[in-house]
Amino acid sequence: MSFASAPLSEDSDSIVHHNVEMPYVCNIPDGMFVGRAIAIRGMVKPKGSSDSTRFRIDLCCGLLVQGDHTDNKALHFNPRFDSGGLFSGRGDRDIVLNTLINNGWGQEERFANVFKEGEQFHIRILCLTQFFKISVNGKHLCDYLHRIPCEQIRTIYIDGAINVDFVEYQGEPPIAHLHPTQNIHLDKNPIQYGPVFKPKIPFAYKLERLGIFEHQLVHITGTPHMNAERFSINLKAGEEYFLHIRADFPTTSFPQGAVVRNSTLRGAWQVEERYMSAFPFHKGITFDLVLKMKLDRIEASRTSMDGSVTLLLQIAINGANFAHFKFRGDVDSADVDTVSIVGDVTVQQFSLK
Repeated sequence: MSFASAPLSEDSDSIVHHNVEMPYVCNIPDGMFVGRAIAIRGMVKPKGSSDSTRFRIDLCCGLLVQGDHTDNKALHFNPRFDSGGLFSGRGDRDIVLNTLINNGWGQEERFANVFKEGEQFHIRILCLTQFFKISVNGKHLCDYLHRIPCEQIRTIYIDGAINVDFVEYQGEPPIAHLHPTQNIHLDKNPIQYGPVFKPKIPFAYKLERLGIFEHQLVHITGTPHMNAERFSINLKAGEEYFLHIRADFPTTSFPQGAVVRNSTLRGAWQVEERYMSAFPFHKGITFDLVLKMKLDRIEASRTSMDGSVTLLLQIAINGANFAHFKFRGDVDSADVDTVSIVGDVTVQQFSLK
C-alpha cells in the first residue's frame, strides 16, 4: 500500500490527484466537512481480468484502513460483481453501503448495481449536514445518513477491481467560528463571506461591503423540492436585478423546462436568455451551482475611450459549465448589495468568496 503523493493540479476550488495507483490511501486535504465533494473517475476492470470481483471506497477516521483492527469507517461504498455457482451459491451484484464502528459493521444498505464491468464511471460523494449524497455518472444513486460525524473523517481508501484516472477534492473548508452574518474583511476585493447552512427560504444575504468583483464566486448547494415548480437566484442592487436566474421545472405542457437569465433597467425586464443543452436540475436531487465573475478579455481589448469593459458571469452546475451571462451595463456590479434565493428549493449551503 502506498500513500498518495502531492497533487498534480489544484485551483482555488479543488485539489486533484491524477493517475492513481491501487490501493490508494490519502489524507483528505482539510478533512471532510459539509459542502465538500469527492469526485472519482475510473473504469471497472473487465470480467476475469482481476483477482477481485469488487471494489471499495472507504472514508475512514484514521490511517489504519486494513487488518483485524482498523480505524472507524464512516462510509464503506462497495460495488460487487460476484457470480453465483454450484459451490459458491447465489451471486452478489449489489452496491453495499455500511459503516464500521469499533471493528463492528452496522446494518447494510443495498442498492442495484449501476456499474458495468469494463466500462468507465464517475462517482461523486457530496457531504451534506445529515447525509452523503452519492451520484454515479451524473445520476443520483442514494443518500446515506451519517452514522459518524463527518468531521471525524481523515482518510480515503480505494482498492479493488478498478483503475482510477483521478480523485478530486472539491470545496473549501468553512471558516471556523464564523457567524453566518459576519464577514471576513480582506485588504482588497473580492472579500469572502462565511458559509450559511440551511437558511430559511426566501433567503436574502445583505453584503456588508457593496459589490461583486472579478473572480468573485457565489457557491450554492441546494435541493429542489419534490413538487418544485420554480426557484430563482438573484444578484440585486437596490430594486434592480444585476442578474436573475430562474429555473422553471418541466411540466406536461412544457416538457423541456427552462433556466431563464435576465436583468432589469429602471425596473423593466430586459431580453431573456434561455439557451441550454438540457435542463440541469432534478426534483429531490441536490445540485452545486457556482457563479463566477470574470472579465471578457476579448471585449476588454476593444474597450472604448472611456475605459469601460465587459463583465461575464460564468454559471457552472454540478461542476460543468452551463452558460455565460454578459452584463448589459444596466446595473453597476459595484452596486450589488444583496444575494437572494426564493422558490421551491432547500439551500444546504451558501457562500460568497
